[in-house]
Amino acid sequence: MVYFVILLQIINFNPNFDLTIARHDTGNIILQVTDRAHIGGETTGTTNIPYGLRYPKAGGLDHLFFGGFGITNSRVYVADGHYAPNYRIDRDFRIRDPIRRVSRYGLQEWEASYIDSGHPTPKNIKVTQYSLGSPDPNYDDGVIMIFKIKNEGTATVESLYAGIILDLDMRGTISEYAYTDTLRRCVYQRQSTTENPTVGIKILSPTNWANLACIYNPTYVHPYYGLPDTFKYKFLTGMIRQYSGTTASDWSIVASVGPFRLEPQQEYVCAFGILGGASISGFLTNADSLQAFYDRLVGINENKKEKKVILLTNPIILNSKSKLQIKVNIDEELKINLYDLCGKFVDCLGKINGKRIHTLSLDKKYSKGIYFLRIEGKENYLTKKLIYVK
Repeated sequence: MVYFVILLQIINFNPNFDLTIARHDTGNIILQVTDRAHIGGETTGTTNIPYGLRYPKAGGLDHLFFGGFGITNSRVYVADGHYAPNYRIDRDFRIRDPIRRVSRYGLQEWEASYIDSGHPTPKNIKVTQYSLGSPDPNYDDGVIMIFKIKNEGTATVESLYAGIILDLDMRGTISEYAYTDTLRRCVYQRQSTTENPTVGIKILSPTNWANLACIYNPTYVHPYYGLPDTFKYKFLTGMIRQYSGTTASDWSIVASVGPFRLEPQQEYVCAFGILGGASISGFLTNADSLQAFYDRLVGINENKKEKKVILLTNPIILNSKSKLQIKVNIDEELKINLYDLCGKFVDCLGKINGKRIHTLSLDKKYSKGIYFLRIEGKENYLTKKLIYVK
């Protein structure tokens, strides 16, 4: 197959912003990324930042009012690049490595890194952001964003969540619907009068999710002239869930993963797709294509880690008499830890070591509800959501 590679563009708008905006242009979608965790730009409203997110490229209208990446583990620690109350922009991240062109696959690739030193109580968390777009017509409806989150501090950081929040104004209006597809790990918006276009987020990795939610701006944004950290924390961790927004109004969307734990110098990797379609079904088809593209090309190295530990117990509905079967393909001591829905450590279910299938008995009783089971060693090898029933 022969196709033209479209050149990428770096845009320096205002040197006082202390950031650089890079533009992905696949021929069918335009998405701008920055080296401060902002998505689109650093001015609310795309009238000042043209081409923040445009799908299709020939459609003539931007869809993104503002967007950003963020991490959190408590109400007092939300480090992000989204907007804040009173018309402010959250700038909790400081640039470590300015955005630059890289070439791992010979496609449209940008990379930058930033650290949470702009937050009032930083945890020495560094984020390396890598984004990729392809002009191949099979995959040109979206852009992949991969975040490598590293603990550069000396203390373990518990119960972290990471995700993307987008405030989309479809075709420049604020009369929209919003939806989720939990099986595909997608959340998306459309204009109230038409599905063309439909734009949103897909979680590409890991295969579990913390939250996929529609944010009703009249409740969570408009009264504060921005989104407070308290609500960001609740949406990123899944404490507030709304799977559909069928009132024609102003909506935002969030997709997040976690919880995960970072020992000093430990890393965690997650990936998201930002994409569009000419209809809801077209969006979901394009989401499947972007997932296949990620799995075959980008996710190969990341997926090797997941194959080191495999949970054979499925479905994950457990009680005090249940047993877990875990296949281990590495020689390393692993801890089997249990966390509650908010990411708080509950118990260590045991330790295992050796390349074989391990059987672990649950001999304690816990409160009925949803938990996260995490298998941890030198890395976080596996996180699974489970339901504990008495």
